[in-house]
Amino acid sequence: KPLEAFYSISGATVTLKGSNIHTDARHYGPGNDDSVGLYNEFTLDDFVDADENITFSSKHMGCALIELESRYAPLLPEDRKTDLVFGLKDFVFSHEPSSWRFDVTEELNGRPQVVDFTEDTTGAPHDVAQSHISMYVNEVGHNMELVENIAAFMPSSRAVAYYIHIDKPMAKDETVELLVNYKEHYEEMRERRGYGIANIRDGAKSDAHDITRVRRNLKDRFLVEESILKFTEDEIRQVVDFFKRRVCGGLKDATSKLASVEKDDPDLLRQCIAQRRIHWLSKILKTRFHALLGRRATASLPFIDGSDVEESIFQRDMLVFVHGWPKKDPRPEYTGLGTITSISKDKHNRNVFEVSVSEGKYIESVPEAVVTVPTLEDFKDQPTRMKNSWIKWNKEKELPRMRLQVLKGLDDFKWDPSFVWDISAGLVTGSSSEMQTKILKSLRWEISEELLFLLTKEKRLYHPFDIKLWCPISVTLLTKCLHLIADYLLMGRDQEILCKTFMGFARDAANELRNIINENGNTKNQASSHVSSLAFVEKTDSQETINVLVAEAVHVDKLSVEDYLSDPQLLDLDWYLTHQIILAAHPLASLIHWGDSLYSIEKLCEEVGLEETSYLNFYTSQEWREWRPLL
Repeated sequence: KPLEAFYSISGATVTLKGSNIHTDARHYGPGNDDSVGLYNEFTLDDFVDADENITFSSKHMGCALIELESRYAPLLPEDRKTDLVFGLKDFVFSHEPSSWRFDVTEELNGRPQVVDFTEDTTGAPHDVAQSHISMYVNEVGHNMELVENIAAFMPSSRAVAYYIHIDKPMAKDETVELLVNYKEHYEEMRERRGYGIANIRDGAKSDAHDITRVRRNLKDRFLVEESILKFTEDEIRQVVDFFKRRVCGGLKDATSKLASVEKDDPDLLRQCIAQRRIHWLSKILKTRFHALLGRRATASLPFIDGSDVEESIFQRDMLVFVHGWPKKDPRPEYTGLGTITSISKDKHNRNVFEVSVSEGKYIESVPEAVVTVPTLEDFKDQPTRMKNSWIKWNKEKELPRMRLQVLKGLDDFKWDPSFVWDISAGLVTGSSSEMQTKILKSLRWEISEELLFLLTKEKRLYHPFDIKLWCPISVTLLTKCLHLIADYLLMGRDQEILCKTFMGFARDAANELRNIINENGNTKNQASSHVSSLAFVEKTDSQETINVLVAEAVHVDKLSVEDYLSDPQLLDLDWYLTHQIILAAHPLASLIHWGDSLYSIEKLCEEVGLEETSYLNFYTSQEWREWRPLL
């Protein structure tokens, strides 16, 4: 079927007709049984057997790069995304899409373009990608024993392809693993997977370590929020449209079947996290959207308050298209553009217009039935200025409805915890599968991330899980309390039981701390493992890592664990109780609205056995008492 394109400026119509078009490139050649080559253009008779001693290298005369496949990506139209949309998709799917992305030089919708062959509902490579060899090419990373032999080039401004480059000559029947180097920009992904420079040299853990992953993700959340709070209204609309059309439906379908899940499924685990992250994103997007709307005249928002029906779409001074009027009149019928100059009612209370047309002429008593809103096609013979003016007006007219769609879309992203209730019911009865238990654990950490983000943003908790500031006992207490509140938010729990359990965690941590400090504090019998539970990590001037204890905080009297074990002395119990128990537990408690009598910082101090001290007086200042609940 011919393709036609109309050029409004010149008025020309271009028709494209096909000739000798092949519907499948694989059938380009004769298609015999012995046809070979990308387009079946050769037969086996075109080749001769190689000598036994022949070798191949890309540096040999007549040899060069070998194209592995026609392209690495994009493989489907939806593989092309703006960097803005891809960045949020990557965050939602726990950075799995970043493992497969490439940036290209061509822009998309006026923004940098990313090609990404992962499913928009799972974040994992789609079926088409899995059928291509390029997906299975591994990366050399920082392993000096691995040799890079794949080069990534762009055969066009919107595509990436892999090419084999063999440096060292290969003998006949010799095999080699194909390896690519993603260079420096892939380092963050290497660290998350455990083979980056920081992992190798500094012992940094991969994302398999929960606390390390949470600390990385906290930084990501602040970057994501900073980015969203700079979005324009149109950028928010693009993001909402993408997630609504391409992502959310698949997530809801997948999570609705959790009750019957038995086998391990990384994609499903990622989808459960994604559903929670979209909810988290929607709150920031909504904050930004309302901030943008607040800067504009409220007159442009008639649909936001629910009155989404107007009496008439036609207004005075509006451009319209008149279809054959007047009829049964000595004057010839007019069909074309005009401007409404006045609106009145006929005897049946229907709108009739006075319309001005070209050359200063007017048409009177034009019924609404013969008037329509113009389309771009109606402007093909009109001045560009008139067309642009109409486009601007039409966009402003559609804004209220578009804004309402954005707000409704954001509401649709709201978290639905029903699938979690099914899992929790299985836990109670002991019928939950290993996969369901794993999902609940991951969601517990996900909620914990959100809580830490709130506390850090509100400056209530500083550098959570940082081993330079928090000792292992405090880290364990923080983890237990986070998970306790996360379970409360995920599955619901009686507040009295919640408070009692929370206080019990704090009391147990304080008793453990007190026992280590008091037990044999003046002898050399303490086990190193016990004392290390109170230690912080510091670096000496020579960058050597040591574990230190706080013997007396006022004058910053610290000593290493080794020095303490060789010459024990009493540690500063009040400092530890205040800075490692109260300062870890109370910010978390401040998230919740407890009512009038369930919780207070005084009750927490009493629970851990901390009497009034100069440390505590400082931290129970008016600012702490005025903290409002955040949940």
